[in-house]
Amino acid sequence: MTGILTTIATQKGLDSQSFRCAACKAPVGIIFGMARTCYYTGQYYCNECHLQELRIIPARVLFNWDFKRYHVCVGSCEFLDSVEYSPGLDVNEVNGSLYSFIPELEQCRIYRTQLYHLKSYLLTCTYTETTKKVFRKLSDVHLYEHIHRYSLRNLIDLQSGSLLPQLTKVVRKAVKHVRKCPLCCQRGFVCEICRSPNVIYPFQLNETYQCNQCKALYHKECKPSADCPKCKRLEKRRHLFDNSQWQSDTCT
Repeated sequence: MTGILTTIATQKGLDSQSFRCAACKAPVGIIFGMARTCYYTGQYYCNECHLQELRIIPARVLFNWDFKRYHVCVGSCEFLDSVEYSPGLDVNEVNGSLYSFIPELEQCRIYRTQLYHLKSYLLTCTYTETTKKVFRKLSDVHLYEHIHRYSLRNLIDLQSGSLLPQLTKVVRKAVKHVRKCPLCCQRGFVCEICRSPNVIYPFQLNETYQCNQCKALYHKECKPSADCPKCKRLEKRRHLFDNSQWQSDTCT
């Protein structure tokens, strides 16, 4: 059942199952009684394998932001309950366009991107345990270990309005700590384009640009139009090293 977690099932008709229950293979339909549809698998079941229980379908959330509860069979019910808290739903991979249509999901992405950068400061800081404890109070580690992965429960909490306030609180406390901590504040960057003395940090998403290759940080308005200066230096250094190695090899 894991294979269809992010796929909206389509119903193919009872004849595709030879008029038998998809679970126990008992005859259904016609003279054997009405078959019951499972909206998770798209298949049909007898009234013993389908008790008309209702569950939210993950794929319908990811594609339609639909949190309506649908009838599912016993097997689907048990499976969906077992994965409700598992972070197996990658929004960006399954339907990245959802960020453009759901404002609270986009805001959550911003917060989680900030947390992703902040974790390297807080979880290695030896100055205080207070903020570190606040950071660890997040119920799910994947909320700061990853940016796009969610559990179904995370998405339900986001839609109900309970997740964003939690993330907001943690981000604010974490940023405040980094700026005031005598250790963390020294782990910022200086933009080598404008050479401003004001230190910048990767969690300042609206103000900074970070090179995907070398992770150097610049002000957004200073973003290199061509190659990143640090990448160019590193490439030049590698080239010089390769040449010295070649010369050393030829001499020997």
